[in-house]
Amino acid sequence: MLVFGAPKFANTKKFSKIFQDLDVSFSRAKKVVGLPYGLLQFEDEKTKESAAIKINGMTFKGKRLKVEDRETKTFEMENRSELSVQDALTPWHNKPYAEQLELKKKDMENILSQVTRQIRTQSKYLIPQWLKYVKGPVCPLEGIKPSPVTEGYRNKAEFSIGFNKQHEPTVGFLLGQYQHGVTAIEDPTPCKNVSEDMKILRNLFQTYLSNNPHPPWDKIKQVGFWRLMTIRANRSNQTMIMFQLNPGAISQDLYDLELKNLVKWVTETCNQSSPRVSSLYVQEHGGVSNVAPHDAEIRHLWGEMYIYEELLGLKFRISPVSFFQPNTYATEVLYGIIGDWVGDLDKNTSVIDICCGTGTIGLSLASKAKSLIGVDIVEDAIFDAKHNANLNNIENSTFLAGKAEDILQTMLNEHTSGSMIGIVDPPRPGIHIKTVTAIRSCPVLKQLIYVSCNPQAFVIDAAHLCRSPSKTMPGIPFKPVKSICVDMLPHSNRVELVTLFERVTDTNDQTKEKTQPIKEKTEEPVTENTTELIKEQITDMASEPIKEQTGELVIEPTKNL
Repeated sequence: MLVFGAPKFANTKKFSKIFQDLDVSFSRAKKVVGLPYGLLQFEDEKTKESAAIKINGMTFKGKRLKVEDRETKTFEMENRSELSVQDALTPWHNKPYAEQLELKKKDMENILSQVTRQIRTQSKYLIPQWLKYVKGPVCPLEGIKPSPVTEGYRNKAEFSIGFNKQHEPTVGFLLGQYQHGVTAIEDPTPCKNVSEDMKILRNLFQTYLSNNPHPPWDKIKQVGFWRLMTIRANRSNQTMIMFQLNPGAISQDLYDLELKNLVKWVTETCNQSSPRVSSLYVQEHGGVSNVAPHDAEIRHLWGEMYIYEELLGLKFRISPVSFFQPNTYATEVLYGIIGDWVGDLDKNTSVIDICCGTGTIGLSLASKAKSLIGVDIVEDAIFDAKHNANLNNIENSTFLAGKAEDILQTMLNEHTSGSMIGIVDPPRPGIHIKTVTAIRSCPVLKQLIYVSCNPQAFVIDAAHLCRSPSKTMPGIPFKPVKSICVDMLPHSNRVELVTLFERVTDTNDQTKEKTQPIKEKTEEPVTENTTELIKEQITDMASEPIKEQTGELVIEPTKNL
C-alpha cells in the first residue's frame, strides 16, 4: 500500500515511526528520501484494509494522508507510461553519436566542478593550498574517448522475466523504475546496444516461456518462478546462459524436471542453429529483489564451466557472476589509458588493485610492477583472478577475498618498503569510508587511479581523498592531476570517468589555515544527463530489507549495468 502526504525528506525510520505512533499495525515499511510517498506492507488483506481505513484522511503536520492500493497504482502508471524500451534502456538512441560524446564530456566537467566545491565544504576552514585559486573543474579533463563499437556492443545482457503491459509473460527490459510504480517488461528487439545473437536466444526462450506452466516473477505480489535470463558472450562466439529461478515456487519434483527441460531446450532448440550455447547455469534466489546475494546457490547444468576473453594480449576466465566490463572493445581503450598513466614503473613499485574483480586491470599492469595485490569482496571473483594469473603465467600477484575496508589497513601497514600505486574501480556506491582512511594513511601509496561508473559517488570519494586532515579523516591527502572519459555505454547517459590522484608532498601545499571557503558566483548548468544521474541515486523501494536502510553506502558485489 502506498501512503501519500508523508514528509518528502523523511527516511524509512522516520516514516515507520509516524505509523507506529498512530498505532497502525504493519509488517514492513519503506521510504526513499525525496519521494512524496512511502510503502507499507501487511501480513494479510484484513490488516491492510483496517490500516487503510485508519490512515485515509488522517493529517500529519498539517498534511492530509492518502492511501492507494499498490497494484492499482502500478497498473495505472504502467499504462500511462509512454516510454519505449529504447527510451528506457538507451535514452540517447536518437542523438547523433558525436552529440552524445559532447554531452557526456560537459557533464563530467560539471562533476569535476562539484568535486571542487565538495572538497571546500568538507575542509571547512582548512582549504588545501592547491585549491585556493581553483573555481571550476578540480583538474583538467582531457576529453572523451569514444567506444570503437557503438551497436551490439554489450557482452552481457540481463533480461528480466515478468509481465508486459498486457500482463503476458515476457522476457526483456523494464520500462521504468519500480519505485515509480512501473513493472512492465517489453521486448528488447529495438535496443541498439544488444547483439543480434543475444536477441535470437532471447526470442527462443520467449517461445519456451509462453508454453511453460510455471509463472514469471510478479514484482507486486512477489511470487513466481522465472526471474532473470542472463546471457554472457565473448568475441570467440562462446555463450553462457544463466537463469535466476525461485525454487520455492514449485515442488522439488517439478523443479528437477524443469532443470532437465532447460538442458533439453539448449541442446535441441538453441544449438541446432547459430548462435550456439556453450554453458548453462541456474541461480537459485527467492528474495524480494532480483539482485541476489553474492553467496546465492549457483548450479552448473550443462556444457563448459567457463567462457574466456582476451584483452591486451592476456586471457581471462569469466564465471557466471564475476564482474567484467560490459563493452569489451571500450575496455581495451580504458585499460590502455590506465597503462599509459602508470607508465614505466621501477623495480620497487607495487600495484594494489582495490575492488579488483577477476583481476583484469591489475594483471594488465603486473609485468610493469614489483608485485600486484588484488582485493575484492566476492570470493568467486578472487578465485577467477588467481586462475587468470596462472593462465597468463603471472607469478608476482597475490589476491585476497574480503571487504576492502576490513583488510586494506593491515595490508597497507605491512607494506613499508618501496612505493605503491593504487587502482580502484568500485561498484556504483563507491568506496567505503574506511577504505579511504586506509588509503590516506599509507604514505608509500603515492598515486591512485580511480575509475568511476557513478559520478555522484565519485564526488564524495574524491572529496574524502583530497580534503584537509582531521580526526575523522587522518593521513596526507591527495590532489587530482587529470581526468579523462571513456564511453563504455553508447546511447546511454552513462560514461566512465578516470582520474589520476597524486599524494600531496609539499607540507605547505596541504592546507591553508583559517581561510574562508571561496564562494563561486556561478553554478554550472544542470544538463539532461546530470538530472538523470541524480535520479539514479534513488533506490528501488522494494528491493532491500529495512535493516539495510541505514543511510550508509552498501557495496554491491558486482556492477550490473
